[in-house]
Amino acid sequence: MSGRRLPFRPQLVVFDKDGTLIDFNYQWGSFTEILSKRLHSDGSLKTDVSQALFDAFGYCAATKKVISGGAVTDTPMPMLRQIAFNVLITKGNMLPDDAEVLLTNCWQPPDPIQTSLPLADIRKLFEWLRTLHIKVAINTTDSRDATTETMKFLGVLDLIDLMFCGDDALPSKPAPDSCLFLCSSLQVTPENTIMVGDTVADMRMSHAANLGLAIGVAGGSTSSDTLLKEADIVVSSVERLYFLLDLWCSEVHSVNSVNCVNGFNQVNGTIAK
Repeated sequence: MSGRRLPFRPQLVVFDKDGTLIDFNYQWGSFTEILSKRLHSDGSLKTDVSQALFDAFGYCAATKKVISGGAVTDTPMPMLRQIAFNVLITKGNMLPDDAEVLLTNCWQPPDPIQTSLPLADIRKLFEWLRTLHIKVAINTTDSRDATTETMKFLGVLDLIDLMFCGDDALPSKPAPDSCLFLCSSLQVTPENTIMVGDTVADMRMSHAANLGLAIGVAGGSTSSDTLLKEADIVVSSVERLYFLLDLWCSEVHSVNSVNCVNGFNQVNGTIAK
């Protein structure tokens, strides 16, 4: 992204949810392990498919972390369920009807409250954005019900202008449709919109929608090295938005003009903390 100009005043920040606002591994790592235990404790599965399930979801049981770019990072729940269904048939040697019964009995999405570990003071961040007259949107592959409950738990539902969720009727990430929908609905041009997320799909969606800036959050479900190849800027936490938006709301800047500022260092045209 070297040399990319940023002649805009941000009017909308679109946040991914898992891995950006809340801890990804805490929620989806535990979900994957619990699902595996339920499938095997039922008694109808005669073959151990734990490793096959972990591989298919992109989860490492040894490190208890989601693998960068794994299916669980940005796959809508219905598609993730289909992946588990395919594992039961191909690796568990189950008939489709039996696999469906087992999965129906065992499939339970992550608890949107018990597994939500915030990565920052989200309400303080969103309230601060309001003081800058910047709108806030959520773009997630998780379901609307789960997302709504999580935002209520974080105490920020009243500060969100609009949400796009995985069960809404538009193509999911990395297709640009959802971001363009959010921009259009909130009457903000894509060029004046910032995407903040922790996955390659978030960054590619941002670029496909021609958003003004794609900020990658390290430490989520994607490695920093991978994010550096896709994002305009990589930060260690969403809390770094305080610094970045103070910078860009005060005057127009170029990514290339910001070098070694307040703990940031330029790396191949992308800024990393």
